[in-house]
Amino acid sequence: MERGGEVFVETTRDNNLWEGGPVWEESPGDYNPQFAAMRRTRWVCSQSPGDAIIYGSRMVHGVTPVESGVAIKAVTFLY
Repeated sequence: MERGGEVFVETTRDNNLWEGGPVWEESPGDYNPQFAAMRRTRWVCSQSPGDAIIYGSRMVHGVTPVESGVAIKAVTFLY
């Protein structure tokens, strides 16, 4: 049985996320101390094979660690 690999998006009220460019320009995501310190709410999506998860292009997003099994994600842009 597979465990982990869920898609998540995060929201924040911190204006520093996008003002003057993303805060992770020099270092990605949680590796950047300023970004890691931001208060965020994580919304985890439980999906089944073939499900589409649609979110805004300026949403912080990612995938939780895969604990067992295999997780395959395809990312595309809709215009």
